[in-house]
Amino acid sequence: MEGDELTFPLLEDIHVKNCPKLTFLPKAPILRILKLEENSPHLSQSVLVSGYMSSLSQIKLSICADEAILLPVNEAEASVTKLKLFGCNMLFTTSQSRTTLGLWQCFRNLEKLELKSCDVLLFWPLREFHSLESLKELIVKSCNNLKVKPVDGEPAQGQLLPHLTSLQIEDCQDLTELFNLPLSLKSIDIDGCPKLKSVWDEQEDTELGTNTQDPSPSARVHSLPCLETFYINDFDNLPGFRDLPSSLQSLALFNCPKVQFLSGKLDALTCLAISGCETLRSLESCLGDLPSLTTLMIERC
Repeated sequence: MEGDELTFPLLEDIHVKNCPKLTFLPKAPILRILKLEENSPHLSQSVLVSGYMSSLSQIKLSICADEAILLPVNEAEASVTKLKLFGCNMLFTTSQSRTTLGLWQCFRNLEKLELKSCDVLLFWPLREFHSLESLKELIVKSCNNLKVKPVDGEPAQGQLLPHLTSLQIEDCQDLTELFNLPLSLKSIDIDGCPKLKSVWDEQEDTELGTNTQDPSPSARVHSLPCLETFYINDFDNLPGFRDLPSSLQSLALFNCPKVQFLSGKLDALTCLAISGCETLRSLESCLGDLPSLTTLMIERC
């Protein structure tokens, strides 16, 4: 690997699994896809500060190590558009004395981010998210210690992830609160987060549904005016969903045993599926006339 000779001039895709003595990648000028699985992040660290960050389009890192100190970050803007992190606790700030923000500032072109089993996450990594101005899709799975957003450090609504259109959260058992969701969001899919207390701001003061009618025409614009798809499964805490956005086209509620009411004027809704909502008594008058509805499924209610 020494010298200027190209080792792999045509190589575009590299997968490396558990090769602890391999600490550098060979020269591959057109490398686009990189997938690494390792217990200690030796190879990952060298890649993150290398020239490859300006040519890679997809990175998948699976790292078991709890702690690691990153090398100085290459200041060049990364071309990566898809990033999957399994574990990889080293890439998130865990204390004021150690920061990884310089690394995340390189990912301004990132469009899809998946976080899985990042147990070091106690709060939403808002400072890291702040630099992801191009992000369109965020997937968070099995981050078992993730609970709430921090008290300080969140930008005003509409500034954080301003182009995000899809949010998927799965099996975050202790999660109670989301970050302020951007206006651009079109799809929400939440599965297996039984402690979550709210999805958007209007629900924070929701009580047992004595007022289930639509808000008046003078009510403020919904905080998620572009939302088209809303899927919820295993949602134990809320007694209802008030003021569903009128932009909704597909709504699915599964295994929400305390939900007693839904409300909103859903003229654009084409698909409605409800299952396992044992206390839900009626959809009459609270969802408008549903003039666009073509598919209706109700079971175990």
